[in-house]
Amino acid sequence: MTDYTAPMVTAGVAAVSAITFVAYKHPDGYQRLLWLFRVVLVLSFVGLACWDIGSARTVTILSDFIEKSRWAEVTAKIADWKNFVAPAAITIGVAFVYLEFLQLLPMILAEKKPD
Repeated sequence: MTDYTAPMVTAGVAAVSAITFVAYKHPDGYQRLLWLFRVVLVLSFVGLACWDIGSARTVTILSDFIEKSRWAEVTAKIADWKNFVAPAAITIGVAFVYLEFLQLLPMILAEKKPD
């Protein structure tokens, strides 16, 4: 299996840098993009929640058909599937907060410091 960590981190840093640049240099354009970012993040979170609820419901329904001797194996597989839910939800939340912070960036940087 190929390790995609380095390219993903590189792409993430590049995307965050580009969005930060747009928010600082072109605040009006960023305001138009912000709605798209919000929709994508909210839909991502809703999709993640639906997947998590659906997988939990599926396991609950199928638990009656799983032999008790194989239950440890099944719970290990479920734990592997669910390992990405919390980090993905946290990532979506952090991205949402950061994008909202970028909306305020021009106002923060435009204020004069007290004498």
